[in-house]
Parts: sequence; C-alpha cells; structure tokens
Amino acid sequence: MPSPTAGAIAYAESLEASYARSYVAELDGPFRQPPVRVRAVHYRATRASAKRRFLLLHGNPSHLHHFSANLAFLREHGEVALFDAPGFGRSPAVKEPISLHFMAEVARAFAASLGWHEGVDVVGQSHGGAVAQTLAARWPDLLRSGILLCTMGYPATFALRLGMLPGAETVTHAVASRATRFPFRAVATAFARAETRASFAPDAIPDGLCEGELALVAARPEIQRASIRAIHGDPTRILREQAPRIRTPLLFVHGAGDRLVPIAFAERLFAMIAPGSPRSRFVRIEGGHMVHLTHPARVHAELERWLAEDRPASV
Repeated sequence: MPSPTAGAIAYAESLEASYARSYVAELDGPFRQPPVRVRAVHYRATRASAKRRFLLLHGNPSHLHHFSANLAFLREHGEVALFDAPGFGRSPAVKEPISLHFMAEVARAFAASLGWHEGVDVVGQSHGGAVAQTLAARWPDLLRSGILLCTMGYPATFALRLGMLPGAETVTHAVASRATRFPFRAVATAFARAETRASFAPDAIPDGLCEGELALVAARPEIQRASIRAIHGDPTRILREQAPRIRTPLLFVHGAGDRLVPIAFAERLFAMIAPGSPRSRFVRIEGGHMVHLTHPARVHAELERWLAEDRPASV
C-alpha cells in the first residue's frame, strides 16, 4: 500500500465521519428472505420550512461519501437520504444480479422504509443517474423530479464495453483481493490511479482520495466484483429502451470535459427522453465526470434554479 499522506489521512477521517451517523436498513419490498441490507444515512433538513425530500444514488464504483460536498446545500432545501448500494461502500454484497432494475428496486424499497412514497427528488450521479432514470420509467409516482449528474448515457463507452468482456469480473476481483501483496500491490495501485484519473479528468483529484479509495477496495475486494456485475447486460441498452416511457421532469447536469461519459452520449439519451418529458432540461457546465465533488458551487447554482421552479411531477 502507498505510504499514508496527510491528504489520505484527512480523507480517511472524513470517510469515517460520514459513516458515524449511518445505520443498517433492512429492505423487504420485492426481495425474498433474507432481506437486502444497506448502510444508509438520513439527515433532517436544516431549515424548518424546507420540505423537499432528496434520495441520493451514487455511481459505480462509488459510495455515499462522494456526496459529502453536496449535503449542506441539499439540507437547506429538505431531508436527505443516501445509502451504499449492495456490494459497494459498506453495504453487504448480494447474490442477485445487480442490474439497473434491481438497483432501482433497492432504491424504491429504501425510500419506502422512510415513508417516502411520492414527491421525492432523486439525485443520481453517473451509474446512479441511470438508476434514477429507471425509477422514473417504472415508478413515476415516486418522483417529483430527477437530477442526473454526469449520468450514464448512450451508447456504451469503451470503458463499459471493457467491463462487459468475459472474465472481467474474475480479473478485477483477483487484483483487488491481492491489492496489499507484492507484486499485485503495484498493479492494483496503477489500476486505481488510472481509474481515478479517468473519473476526475480534466479536474484535479482531491488530495488523498485515490489512496483512500484503494484502501477501501483492498479491505473489501467484493466492491470490484460488484462494479463489474452492475454493468452486465449493457445498462445503456436498458436506458435506450425505457427512455420513451419517461414523463418525469429530469435535469441533466453534465461536465463539458467529462472523459468517462462524453457529453455527447448524455445528450443523445436526453434527446430520446425530451419528447415525452418536455419539462426536462440539459445543462452543460465546466468540469469532468465528478463535478459534484470538484465544482459543487456550479452544480448547486443549477440545482437552485431547478428547485425554485414549481412543476408538476408528470405531463
């Protein structure tokens, strides 16, 4: 493992702080026994007049801590709930295929566990944006709106196609499970740095984040397996098929320099959704794939405008 730096230590401490308020939610809903269990956090609004309800869905591979820069802003507008998806962060892995439909069912069951059955603003980043779209297509009554931050688009990117190759799950899990041993340590470190650079470019990587993420995956190598399992069956195909059914207003906020999901891919998907959801909007801002972390003020300015508008949940 790399020697700890001040940045890595600070990142690890902030990660621990984000889980200090967390709890384990057991989700029944559509699932068979034993119920799906996720590590979750539920924050009350910081203003009594704030009545919104935000459900946050992280990307792949990611976890709830990646929304840390956005919590204070969202809590000014309402309650905020977020969780580590099954197999990610600190949520236990599951045996079921973790398709977009499965992830959407988990998100719906988690919302139901809070008593949220309608009027929810679902905020999804990257793969979480794809889950948010699936919720909008299958359970439109749940959503007040969808906010998609650098969402997965269409068609599948080169990185996604690589992850869908036969044996990708076995290879990535083998490297992750040996990440602390020589010579795999160097391979795992190089892989983690390349993956992180691709996620953040052209923006700078926050100090300590790469080391912190590598340590998390080394401690829980099943995260890498979950990241591959989550893209089996090509989720972009599902997004294309369900796009015409979406009526929920969606806000796309995408980094113009996003190298992981090029903005043209997201624009192509938006063009499929817009005819059925004319109140949806696409906004291009400066930055890469992780703009909610690297440029939160820019993202929050767009969210402020979106939340200020009073729109019906569907048309």
